[in-house]
Amino acid sequence: MTITTALSNSTTAATTADNGTSRTRRAGKIAAVALALSAGLGTIAGPALAESPPAPKPQFGLTDKSPGVNNHQVWDIKTTEGDTWADVTFLADTPGVIVQVGPNKPSWTGDHYTMGAVSPRYLKGTPVASNINGYSLGTNYRFTLPIDGLTPSSYAYVLFTVNGTAQQKPNQDMTTIKTKTRHVRMTPVKIHVSDDADHGLRGKGEISFGFRVAPDAGSLAPSIWGSSTSEVKLSSGADWTVPLGHGDTVNTKKSTVYVQIQGRENDDDGAFDYCAVEGGTVSPLQQSDNCYDESYAEALVQLPVGRYAGMHSQMAKAVVSRSPNLVFQVDVKVDTWFS
Repeated sequence: MTITTALSNSTTAATTADNGTSRTRRAGKIAAVALALSAGLGTIAGPALAESPPAPKPQFGLTDKSPGVNNHQVWDIKTTEGDTWADVTFLADTPGVIVQVGPNKPSWTGDHYTMGAVSPRYLKGTPVASNINGYSLGTNYRFTLPIDGLTPSSYAYVLFTVNGTAQQKPNQDMTTIKTKTRHVRMTPVKIHVSDDADHGLRGKGEISFGFRVAPDAGSLAPSIWGSSTSEVKLSSGADWTVPLGHGDTVNTKKSTVYVQIQGRENDDDGAFDYCAVEGGTVSPLQQSDNCYDESYAEALVQLPVGRYAGMHSQMAKAVVSRSPNLVFQVDVKVDTWFS
């Protein structure tokens, strides 16, 4: 009995021990499997991170970027002037330049120069090679700006505007033009007398002539006359070639001038006490009295407004109007030049 019980107890103890060991092993395996599954599942879809993701980098539009500096410019500006015209040449490192030409100097307004209501003109340049000491400076452009219709002996101004890329501030430059002085000379060539104002038995008229280019102030403004002749006996219908050396030379800013020839027929035959002899600064006269018959021939002459070289010459015919007693016509040579 004792032995049986001992064996039974021993077997039971062994069995119990085995069962405990098995449970321990199974628990370990289950734990290992659970750990592996947990690790695997964590790799596939782990829990969200506790910290926030980094902020995205800001995206800047064109308006947020600095436009940079406009480095385009013009240089080597040169001018050639006449009396009513000028040529301007220059270089630029961009194919297009905006120009404005006007009689008033550009004024500074805000942050740029302006010429007011003067219309801008877009010029296109011609590419030219550019290098210094064999080093290329890229493509530059040569520009030619012809200007006509200027006033002689006057200033004109050219404003250059050079654009850069979008939103860059334009660059500006300017130059000054000084036009040449315009000279006009009138030279009487031949006078034809239609009516010598000495009718009946008085015979030929005793006529003297004075010559001038009327001042810019107007055709009736007084001035010193260029020259005068002595009295010449001329009858109605006579032609007289004016001796060399007579005429008048002036400077003018105008594009038209009046050439005038004052005629005076002397009726002073000693019957009157006094007949004044006019001189100095006078205006042209047209009248008759006991001393003189006076009238003047006149021609409005269009001076050259285009370009010309050297001297421009033309002929004009000055005539007497308004039916005075003394009537004549004059062939006049008109020369124009500038310096």
